[in-house]
Amino acid sequence: MKKIVITLCILVIIIKLFPAKAQSGKFQNVQAAALLAMSETDPAEAVIMAKMYEKDSKGALADAIFTIYTTGGGNPEWPYVYKTFKNKSAQQQFSLSEKFGDLTGHVKNPEYVQQGIEALKDLGIVYRENDTEEKIVAILTLISTNRSDDPDCVKAVEMAITAIHDTK
Repeated sequence: MKKIVITLCILVIIIKLFPAKAQSGKFQNVQAAALLAMSETDPAEAVIMAKMYEKDSKGALADAIFTIYTTGGGNPEWPYVYKTFKNKSAQQQFSLSEKFGDLTGHVKNPEYVQQGIEALKDLGIVYRENDTEEKIVAILTLISTNRSDDPDCVKAVEMAITAIHDTK
């Protein structure tokens, strides 16, 4: 744990001293690795640290922040996760759909839940290869199960699944 904290402190110092260097792809890969390592030992701290890198993140760093937020985040992290997900290609969205679905099922804001369900429905309709339909329906079903006390969510999931099935 101390190594991770020291690494992150060094990263913060480098960012402050050499801001142009901090935007390079190689450096963002190091930041991503450090954040992911931290998320293994202290997920809450990783979410806090990820906030520092969110603004100009791209590539591996953006993917690491997405992963950290979908596993340990909530309402405050939703806009970043949603924007990142929506800006990916359909194939990339499919790869990230389970993580995205996890956060969708756990955020408290009902508007965010509806956005997540809608995004997954759109993915299920647009990206129709191999086992896409089954996977997206399974993710939506899990969201509905996790939020079974929310009738609006359950209904939205049912409608999304119907829309996916109806576009064959």
